[in-house]
Amino acid sequence: MTKRKLKVVWICHFANKQVQRELEIKRPIPEFAPWISIGIEEVKRRNDIELHIVAPNSRIRRNKEFAEKNVYYHFFNSGIPLCDRYWPSFFRFDLYTNFHHNKQKVKSFINEIKPDIIHLHGIENSYYSSTIFQFINQYPTLATIQGFINFQIQSVKLRNDIKKRVKTEIKLLESLHNFGVRTEAMKKDILKYNKNAKFFWHEYFLNIPENIEVLPEYKMTYDLIFFARLTKSKGIEDLIKVTGILKHKYPKIKVAIVGGTSDTYLKRLKELSTSMGCLNNIDFLGFLSNQKDVFKILAKSKICVLPTYNDAIPGTIIESMFSKTPVISYNTGGIPDINEEKEILSLSEKGNVQDLSEKIESLLCDEAKRNTRAQEAYNYAVTRWNNKKALDDIIHAYRKILRCNN
Repeated sequence: MTKRKLKVVWICHFANKQVQRELEIKRPIPEFAPWISIGIEEVKRRNDIELHIVAPNSRIRRNKEFAEKNVYYHFFNSGIPLCDRYWPSFFRFDLYTNFHHNKQKVKSFINEIKPDIIHLHGIENSYYSSTIFQFINQYPTLATIQGFINFQIQSVKLRNDIKKRVKTEIKLLESLHNFGVRTEAMKKDILKYNKNAKFFWHEYFLNIPENIEVLPEYKMTYDLIFFARLTKSKGIEDLIKVTGILKHKYPKIKVAIVGGTSDTYLKRLKELSTSMGCLNNIDFLGFLSNQKDVFKILAKSKICVLPTYNDAIPGTIIESMFSKTPVISYNTGGIPDINEEKEILSLSEKGNVQDLSEKIESLLCDEAKRNTRAQEAYNYAVTRWNNKKALDDIIHAYRKILRCNN
């Protein structure tokens, strides 16, 4: 007798080239949330799950659906109806209506699919995460934490869309029952809002670098590399300040900065670099849509520096570990978990630029130490992170939640 497949809905957002081709998008957007695309490919290798992707896309004018193997895609327009554009900042009708249009679209899909369980990927993006409220008492649910928005906010003057994201995230933390987590810090943050929360441990899907070639010292192009979105909370300003400090002792220090941001903020970063006297030491390489191009630059860099102010365990750090590139970061979020048994990452006090510069210098001038750290980080990474195991753990969580709901 053939065993019935588990029918699962993922509510999420993502973009990749294949999906944009299927959607016939005329103005493609850069790829984002690659862990969703990687997870989908992992699901296609199994025969015990029927996966339905329910996702917003502002570049389509009406619902679009298609299927590949055991994965069914259901996209809805999250922008202006019958138009492939976002709502303008001066008239955020979606905010005023509390994303009513998106909720109705998702409700229509879910009513047709009738899943066994709904899996929300990320609670920090209210334009799709808020659509799950209507199903909390109707279907078993699991919400995997990608990151938190309310713990990253550093300004008291917030735009309306950020206020909505914070408010929705807090309400989800208070209302949902089951959470997918991967660090103790995540668990503690959730318990601040929900003492009855149940936790299911699983890693997230990763674009694991392959065929890693560790270049000799003389072939290295950069001393330091930063690759992430360029925001204050990711520590990019601290890295620029550190570069200015280190330049006094290492006038030829070279830094690669890879990541996207607004033109306004990029101008501010270049002005900061000029004021610190290190603009000529930094290459602002912008956003690279192909991660393989990022990995090529990473392979030519001695040290990865990500002084993030609040994070789980960022993909930047994990990808560097797989690439055998030593990492320096702030002692924050879930990052210290990696050093639980031995010092694998060099961790600095959050916001302490002087301490960060000293940590960088201690690795920069010691090639043997860098090589040791790089190998230990790689050994840790291959032991902990595996996409097949990540999906196995997620499906195990589904089945456990379903047993508890029967």
